[in-house]
Amino acid sequence: PAAPAVTVKAGGAELAENGWTDEEVSFKVVAGDGTVVDHYEYDDGTGWKTFDESVKYSEQDEYSVSFRAVSRSGVESAEKTVKFNILKTLAAPEISIDKDPVGGWYAYGAKISAAIADGTFGKDQMTVEYLDGSEWTAYVAPIAGDDGTHEYEFRTVTEFQSKLTPAEASATYSIEGTAPKVSIKSVTSDGKAYTSGSWTKDDVVFTLESGNTRSGLTYTYYVDNGTAKTALSGDTYTATVSGSYSFTVKSNVGGDKSESDPTEAYEVNIENVAPAAPAVTVKAGGAELAEN
Repeated sequence: PAAPAVTVKAGGAELAENGWTDEEVSFKVVAGDGTVVDHYEYDDGTGWKTFDESVKYSEQDEYSVSFRAVSRSGVESAEKTVKFNILKTLAAPEISIDKDPVGGWYAYGAKISAAIADGTFGKDQMTVEYLDGSEWTAYVAPIAGDDGTHEYEFRTVTEFQSKLTPAEASATYSIEGTAPKVSIKSVTSDGKAYTSGSWTKDDVVFTLESGNTRSGLTYTYYVDNGTAKTALSGDTYTATVSGSYSFTVKSNVGGDKSESDPTEAYEVNIENVAPAAPAVTVKAGGAELAEN
């Protein structure tokens, strides 16, 4: 006899060759050429067995099943092989962020990504979505993180989903989107507090303090509006040169909106050069008196 004609069905509907479904698969097998057939046999990789309508598959796997017709005299037909895939469980997406944290915080501009792991069965049948407010939206590219601490939720769905539960995953990230205002601690080199605008003969030591160690915070400071210099929290700048000048600082966490307003200019007045000895004229009766 000719190879049998085989129709693969899932949920009562015909399933395309090498198609995907999440429902139970059954088969309709008929003679390929009208020849009288005694019975049909099938082999799913475990050996040939007699086929009847109770042969069904429902477990998650990739299947290749061969069928053949057997005549009344025991002549076997050519084989007809069908392939199909059953997906029963969706894989949750893996979530990542593109920056390294500092103190548990990520710098401004960090982006969150989600993807189905390579090698996941049925990966190409799955779509990742993310929760945008109250709506699930298709994920197509990394998402810019929001300022502050937020939970980011993703899920996996599939187009032929009928009974499958979306596989959800979430991650919480803290992102520094706004640079904090900087504070400055100032003391003289002998440890006494220094007041902006006052005069001192000692060096003045400025310590940059924000009370914030998040996201690799850096500072840019300027002396008399000169060249910008970069520092980290807790760094110091020591004013040693005699004269009057200003000292300002801004904080920065990376990105285009990350720079804080500058601090109010700190006026530094140092006078550490001794004046020359005074000139003295000795007079007697209105006239200048010679030395000694």
